[in-house]
Amino acid sequence: MNVGHGAKGDGTVERLPSGRYRARVDLGRHPVTGKRMRRSVTADTKSECRRLARQLISEAESGTAARPGTGITTIATMTPLYRTHIQSRLAAGEIRPKTAEVQDYYLTLIAPLSGLRLSDVTPTTIEAWQAGMSERSRSSRRGAWLTLRRMFKLARREGLTSADPFRDLTAPSGDREKEPVPATADDVAALLAASTGRWRVMFAVLAYTGMRSGEVLALEWRDYDGETLRVREGKTERSRRAIPVAPPLKEILNDWPRGTGLMFPTANGTQVRHRNFLRAFQATQPRENLTPHSFRHGLVTNLLAAGVPVQVVSAIVGHVRAGFTLSHYAHSATDAERGAMHKLWVAS
Repeated sequence: MNVGHGAKGDGTVERLPSGRYRARVDLGRHPVTGKRMRRSVTADTKSECRRLARQLISEAESGTAARPGTGITTIATMTPLYRTHIQSRLAAGEIRPKTAEVQDYYLTLIAPLSGLRLSDVTPTTIEAWQAGMSERSRSSRRGAWLTLRRMFKLARREGLTSADPFRDLTAPSGDREKEPVPATADDVAALLAASTGRWRVMFAVLAYTGMRSGEVLALEWRDYDGETLRVREGKTERSRRAIPVAPPLKEILNDWPRGTGLMFPTANGTQVRHRNFLRAFQATQPRENLTPHSFRHGLVTNLLAAGVPVQVVSAIVGHVRAGFTLSHYAHSATDAERGAMHKLWVAS
């Protein structure tokens, strides 16, 4: 085994353009595949880099190092290992069950990167990925960012990569954004009146079901049985749900030409891109401060104000738990409670 071009356990260390140091290590041939197992280590100083190289050789000779050749080279193949890591921490009592559940959600946000090799993920890749999640909450974007960073830390620990694309990046803020303005019944009417074609039908689904825009885009005809719309994919078990179809929406859907596959495909049969959906919405939005999420927010607000039990509302919109609905729509719940109390005491 060699480090760089020097003697065993030491060798030549090269300085990288970033100012860090790298040493290359030859760990011999893989016992199964016969392929050369070459690794590299990086550090801030030359002495630390040599120390890490010697440690790597020592671990390889003692059989404690995680050897290359395991087949884990991409984000997709790294994900099961990360899930196992999370489950082991859960079993050891190091994290709570809720933390493990949320990690599953963050892994779904990382999915767009799944085809990339670990070595191909760069700071620019991460920034572009984050920019593509503009509709997600700040806390979700931050959580996904931190999860991917932990995944790379685990990959380095297991000897699967030496890359650290997060080294010069700062985690995004997790501060909650300004609460969206809830859409009203007048907003729904104005949006549908200003829209045509498939956009009108998609916006109707958005407004009358409280679906997330991504859920609307993914709908297939098999998800509609004339009475309910089914969300088959989601970030949690609660996200996968059946939503009763209101009469106005049923009328609109029944007038829409029925087909197979996607309910709202593009001309070439693929799923509508989210950015195109946003552009179409912005071109017809009733008020400047409304977003697609405003219609989800408005539906929840109106249901709670009408006295619908919070557990029912939570199930309709696919919240993880009723407590989440209450914590995010406390003002609406208070209005509903006032109405209920008023009816109780006036009636008596």
